Order: sequence, then C-alpha cells, then structure tokens
Amino acid sequence: MVKGIAVLFEYETPKLVQISNIKIGVTQRLLQLVILIYVVCWVMIYEKGYQENDVAKSAVTTKVKGVGFTNFPNIPGIGMRSWDVADYIVPPLENNALFVVTNMIKTQRQSLSKCAESSFVPGAACHEDSDCKPYFITHLGNGAQTGKCIIESGSDIGSCEIYSWCPLENDTLPLDKKSFLFPMVYNYTLLIKNDINFEKFGIHRRNIQNWASKNFFVHVCIIKLTQKIDFVQYFNLVQFLKRLM
Repeated sequence: MVKGIAVLFEYETPKLVQISNIKIGVTQRLLQLVILIYVVCWVMIYEKGYQENDVAKSAVTTKVKGVGFTNFPNIPGIGMRSWDVADYIVPPLENNALFVVTNMIKTQRQSLSKCAESSFVPGAACHEDSDCKPYFITHLGNGAQTGKCIIESGSDIGSCEIYSWCPLENDTLPLDKKSFLFPMVYNYTLLIKNDINFEKFGIHRRNIQNWASKNFFVHVCIIKLTQKIDFVQYFNLVQFLKRLM
C-alpha cells in the first residue's frame, strides 16, 4: 500500500551524456548540413514549398466589330448593301481562331431542278441524247444525268442535263485576284475580353475594368500594337494581319 502511494511522488529527469568524439561530431554536423541544404535548396527554392498554388480558370472572348458596304450592282447576290457581323463572320464561333470574310462567290436562287452539267466535268460533254445515261453520275459530277443532251445554239458540242441544285456554282471570283469585295476589313476592330479566376484564393481578374465605359475604349483604346496603353481591349484588325503576313 505504501509502495503504491510512493509511485505518485516519483519523477524522472533526462540524463545528458556528453561524448567528446571528433568522428561522431563531424558526422552529426554533416547530417545536419545535408538536411539544411535539402530544405533550403529543394523544398524552399526549387519546389517553392512555402507557396500555395492554384490552377487558373480562364475564359477569352474575341469579337470582330465593323460595318461593311458594297456597291456592285452588276454582281448578282452582292449589289449595293451593308454587311454586318452576321454576314462576314462565318462561322460565328471558332476554336482558338476567328474567321473574317474578305471575298465571296455567291450563287443566286439555287433550287433542285434540271440544268446542264459543267463543261469542266470529265464525261459531261455530249453530241446527242444517247451520250447521256439516265441516272448516271460522272466522276466529280454535280448530279445525276437525265439522259438529255443540251447543246447551245451555234455550238457542236453540249453538256448532259442533270438533276442538281441549279444554277450550278461558279467558282470564278467576282473581281480580279488582286481585288476583293470587302476592303473595309482594314477598318474593323478586334475586341478581346479575358477573365481569369483563382477559386482557391477567391481572386478574379479581367482586362475590362469596371471604371472604364464603352466610349472610353472606343475613342481612346483603338491603337496600334506598338503602342503601350493599360487596359486596352480594342485593336485594329489590320495590325494583326500585317503581323501574320
């Protein structure tokens, strides 16, 4: 009983033994140095263990702005008219790209009907109806033959009539190869909107600042790529084209 009570009043103290040995001392210091170098060089500097990282989630939107005008009354489908974004941005959405129409070939009023096959299609030439086989489709042809040969007046050779979308497409450019229908693309502007979000830290950044109005960007920020102005979002499209050419 007395021994059991005596245990409650016992206490322990660590015993420190100092050994004077050069080899053991050097080994201990070398181990400490290696650990210190590992922590400082690898963990802190290379791996940046003192930092907390997060993967940014970004959304970039690009828009081409501008209005075009053509005055070609002799070109079917073009004529005199205004062209907006819905007309010259085809398709409206691209993956990491944008598409701007500078020239076009338009075939007016196509419908499923009968017309002469193109003279450039091999096997479409004919002299009489027997040269055209009904429902036969030639290689690179635009439709099935009807069995009739269409010969224009004053010509000895014609083309087989076909079932197709008529009139057929004409791949000839409306103007010469050095000219294009929409020279006004040089005045178009490119709008770039960029939003970045770090969810872990609750940080959101965007290149369009809340204090800036639309008029500020339109009148101040349509600049050349060589200029340096903060918070710019409107760029002249021709500057990008010149960089790529």
